[in-house]
Order: sequence, then structure tokens, then C-alpha cells
Amino acid sequence: MSLSFIISVTVMMICGFYFIILGLTKIITDKVLHEQRK
Repeated sequence: MSLSFIISVTVMMICGFYFIILGLTKIITDKVLHEQRK
């Protein structure tokens, strides 16, 4: 395993977690806004 491979995998994992967190926060905020509109 080369260092560049480890770095690229780590960056991909960080990007994946970042997009998952962004998606979750968007879903949560959409639900909260929808609940407040009632």
C-alpha cells in the first residue's frame, strides 16, 4: 500500500462523510420547516 493510495482513500472517505452529513442536515431542516408551516 503506497502513501498516495492511503491519502486518496482517506480524502474519499472524508468527502463521503461530508456529503452524508450535508444530506442529513438538509432532510432534517426540510422536515422542521415543513412541521413549522402547519
